[in-house]
Amino acid sequence: MKAFKILSTILLLSLFGSATAFAASDSWEEERPRYTIYFDGGYSETLFSNLQTPRTGAQITNVEWDWVGYSNGYDNQIVEMCYRAPYSYTSTNCLNISDSSTGATSAYNGFNPRGTIVLRFILSGGTYYAYGTSGADDKIKVTYSY
Repeated sequence: MKAFKILSTILLLSLFGSATAFAASDSWEEERPRYTIYFDGGYSETLFSNLQTPRTGAQITNVEWDWVGYSNGYDNQIVEMCYRAPYSYTSTNCLNISDSSTGATSAYNGFNPRGTIVLRFILSGGTYYAYGTSGADDKIKVTYSY
């Protein structure tokens, strides 16, 4: 009788254990040049997105950045990273990342990875037109689970 009880417990555990789902994770990474800023106090926005992620059920788990910026002799450079939901033109959840050209954040965890990450550069002072450093692109990496 004891052997039967142990065997039935093992059978139940194996049945329920096989139904357990494990979340998969993946990532996308993009590199883009900065756009020209035409006047003092002006800004540029670079958009990073990838539509090859799952359509439903995926959530961001980490966002990493590596930006280069401008070399026009500016007095002040503000760098912001924002999120745009899919099919939206409105930037939300903007973070000031001016003090760190590389880093990572969990601020967008739970957001849809099919959305857009925006890098916004705002310059004051220096010479204009302000061009991005040639051959040095900004990078965004989005890790997500599904």
